[in-house]
Parts: sequence; structure tokens; C-alpha cells
Amino acid sequence: MKPDAGIVGANGTETVRWVTLMLIWTVFVIHGIDRSVVLILLEPVRQEFGLNDTQIGLLSGLAYAVPFALFGIPVGALADRLRRTRLLAVLLGLWSLFTVLGGLAPTFPLLLLARAGVGASEAGAPPTMLSLIGDTFDARSRPAALSIYFTAPSIGLIAGSAIAGQLSQAHGWRTALLVVGAPGLLLSIIIACVMREPQRGRSDNGAATTEAPISIAATLRFIVRDKDVRRLISAIVLTAFVQLAVASWIPVFLQRIHGIGSARTGIMTAIAIGLTGIFGSVAGGTIAARFGNGDPATLKRLCGGAILLSVPLAIVAPLLGSPYHALICFGAWSFVGSAYMGPAWGIMIAAIPPHMRSTVMAVAVVTLNLIGAGFGPQSIGVLSDILHRLNDSAHLQHAMAVAPLIGILSAALFFRRSRSAIGATPVSQPA
Repeated sequence: MKPDAGIVGANGTETVRWVTLMLIWTVFVIHGIDRSVVLILLEPVRQEFGLNDTQIGLLSGLAYAVPFALFGIPVGALADRLRRTRLLAVLLGLWSLFTVLGGLAPTFPLLLLARAGVGASEAGAPPTMLSLIGDTFDARSRPAALSIYFTAPSIGLIAGSAIAGQLSQAHGWRTALLVVGAPGLLLSIIIACVMREPQRGRSDNGAATTEAPISIAATLRFIVRDKDVRRLISAIVLTAFVQLAVASWIPVFLQRIHGIGSARTGIMTAIAIGLTGIFGSVAGGTIAARFGNGDPATLKRLCGGAILLSVPLAIVAPLLGSPYHALICFGAWSFVGSAYMGPAWGIMIAAIPPHMRSTVMAVAVVTLNLIGAGFGPQSIGVLSDILHRLNDSAHLQHAMAVAPLIGILSAALFFRRSRSAIGATPVSQPA
């Protein structure tokens, strides 16, 4: 597709590239707010509808993740064929609308349906944004750019937690959803009018790619054949399983176990998890730029080391008796565990040909969300209910402490020896 000319288009000056990144980052912040805001509202929602922990896990997990999985790959494939900036604007407007509709839902099934709409609409945004960044920054500058990009979910968590916590306590959880959903509707119009389409592939080899997008089936064959890409996706997905499983239950842990109100929970979660996640992501990108030198093997070792260090912190945190000690430990876990994101996704982007980048990213993001965002929170909820039936008085804390053990397997996948220079396997089958 021929790119637009315009005020904010990639492949231009350094200033234009960073302005493009900031617009994409802002969209990702809204993505993070609308995705995570429900976590602060789980306890008041549970009380209003009389839910158990399995149902809470469904609302925070599978209700979002299954639609995300169903729509993610087809929409990601569209991003390899259509103007990505316009597609991103449409998706942003849709998920913001469904967030607002969630605040109007009179029953739990309708709230689940609105949550499903958010998941389906948000599905295509990450692969589209990652593809845009891949065509804006070259291989050496991508880890730093992606580390900034990956601060957005933490910013979204901070903003969503603080705003939703205050609004929920003062005006109810429905008002919180109405308020946080509105800005995305306006931003979608701005994105459609201001952002311009970059040339695919120019940041990889200095010339725009002329290869046609390939079919979804051919993309899946590429992933199956390429061991490095397959291992990267597996490692990222397992890491996400742990991070999303634990993080989704921290607000419930603070409110139910320690009796902290929703407003204070929002602020405490924002500082302890969101703020530390921002610093951790930036630190990871800085370390990767300083010591990684664009070498995939070195970057993978950095990722594996960060994940391995985070495992004991996540295990210990929910077992501590003081909520403040627990939050300090959760904050350290968030800082260390967030450091892998920029380097890991930078390696991933470099491994994928530009003409299939959105589709492969969609497969990775969909798998991440289905297993991580879906089964992660759900697994803790189900395990908590099982332990409760076994008369475990600390069933939630113990369930939260088990999930981080999977991070050991994720770290092992990053540490496994791989070729020193990742190159994408040529795939020529057109769609």
C-alpha cells in the first residue's frame, strides 16, 4: 500500500518518528486503561451481582481473552493489507464504546458481553501498533522505542486504577467505566485525521517492501518452521501468564484480605505495580541498548535473567502478613519482570519479514492474551475456590503464590542456545 504524506508519518525525520511513537503510545495507554480498569472494580461488581471467585476470574480473564483470540488473527491479517493508521482509529473507537456500554450493563451476563466487546475490539491494536513501530525504527533503535511503548500499559494501569478507584468509591463502579471509556472516542478521531501510513520494510533494509501479504495459513507455517520465533512466542506467552495472573488479583488481595477500600487500592496498585512497571520497562530498554548491541543472544539472556529474578518475588509477596510489605515485594517483582519486554519484542520484530509482521504479531498477541490474560486470572480463581473447599483459610494467597513457578520455564526458553543472528525465513506465498 502506498503511504500517505502528512504531518505525522514514519520514515521521516527523527522528530517525526518520535511524535509517531508518542501517538501510538497514547493509544496504548487508552488500551491499558480500558483493559485493566475492571480489575479495580471486581470487588464492587462481585458484591452487586453476588459472584464467586470463578465468576470473577471469568470477568477479568476469559470474557476478554476468548473474543480477543477469535478476532486477533483476522484483524492482524487485515493490518498487513489495509492502512494501519485508519484501522487503529476504528479499533480504538470501538473498544472505548464497549467500555462505556459496560457501565450501563444491568446484569452480569450483559457486563460479560460488553467486556467481550472490549476484548474483540482491542485484539487487532497491538499487532498493528507493533507493525507501525517496526516500520518507524530500525533494529538498533527498536528496543529503546519498544521499551517506551511498553510503559503504556503501566501508565494505563496507574491512570485507570487511580481514576476508577476514586470514582467507584464516590459514585459507583458504573460511573468509573463511563468516565474512562470516553477519551478514547475523541482520540480515535485525532488518530484518523493526523497519523499517516509509513512505508512497510523501509526501516529494515532502506527500501519499502514490494512483497504481497501472505495468507494466515502460510504465516502459521512460518511460525511452526522457525524455531527461534516459536520459542520467543512461547517464552513471552508464559511470562505473560504469570504477570497477568498475579497482577489481576492484587486489587482483590488488598481489598478482601487486608480490608483496604477501593480508592486506596487504586492508588496503591497504581504506585506499586504501574509505576514500577514503567521504570522497569525503561531500565530494560536502557540496559539492552547499552549492553545488547543488537545481538539477539545477549538480549535473550537479559530477558531470561530478569524473568528468573522476578519469580521468588512473586511467590513471597502474597504470603506476607503486612499489605505494605506485600506491595513493596510486588513492586520489586513488577520492576524486574517488566525489564524483558522491550528487548524481547524487539528481537521478535527483527525476526519477521515486514509483509507478514502484523499477522505474526497477531498470532503472538492472541496466544499471549488467550493463555495469559484468559487462563492466567482464571487459573488463580479456580485454584482459590478449590483450596477454599479444602478448608484452606489462606486459599487466595496460596493460589497467587503458585502461578509464578511457571516463570522458571519461561526463563529457560530465553536461555536456550539459539542462532546469534536472527533472520526471517523467506515466505513467498501470496494471500
